[in-house]
Amino acid sequence: MTFWAFGDSFMAYDANYIRTLANSCNADNVQTLGVNGTGLLFTYQMLLQYKDKIQDDDVVLIGLSSTVRHMFDHDWHVTFGGLDRRLAVSDDQYKAGQLYFKHLYNDTHASNLAHAILSSIFHSIIPSIKSQRVSTIITTDIDGYTNRYNIPDYLFTHNTLFNIVKTYLIDKRQYDSNDLDTIMKQLNGKNHWLTYDDYSKYFFSKIERVLDDLQINKITNFI
Repeated sequence: MTFWAFGDSFMAYDANYIRTLANSCNADNVQTLGVNGTGLLFTYQMLLQYKDKIQDDDVVLIGLSSTVRHMFDHDWHVTFGGLDRRLAVSDDQYKAGQLYFKHLYNDTHASNLAHAILSSIFHSIIPSIKSQRVSTIITTDIDGYTNRYNIPDYLFTHNTLFNIVKTYLIDKRQYDSNDLDTIMKQLNGKNHWLTYDDYSKYFFSKIERVLDDLQINKITNFI
């Protein structure tokens, strides 16, 4: 049985909480298909590529990233306001990205594109997956998800993975809630995992819906 993880940097490594979930499922294999900095379109394409390889006894976790992350040509993953020249394949591509965000991008377009991708994931891809042990969770924030028509409400009422980290640091480690830069600096581990002794228990207590979806009754071997 395989544990599949799709998404962004929160699902990029077979380590910490991903490995714990896989162990709790008695998975023989782990496929982590998340990539740092990627958005919904990348996750959608990976689901299209691998959905038919998922078997009926497999377990699938799908991370849904920020609506403001885009994928341009040559797999250049960019965030609105965060173009990185080092990742562009040419000066022309970088300039085109700048012009796109300056003259063509708008939040409504990004939200509607995200909604179209989510609609396909929930109403086309997930129903086609053989396994019934599938769960989804937003990884970053919900702010860009302004178009929520016919999308499960629980996505927006339950914790995001980033919010779990942020809330832990504020509530348990007394970080300043207004000092986001300092909080972000703590997210440099694999899958943005925190290494405090009490974090595993805290984290898994915040994703009970996911555990129910994946039919995990007991977390084993905390990592």
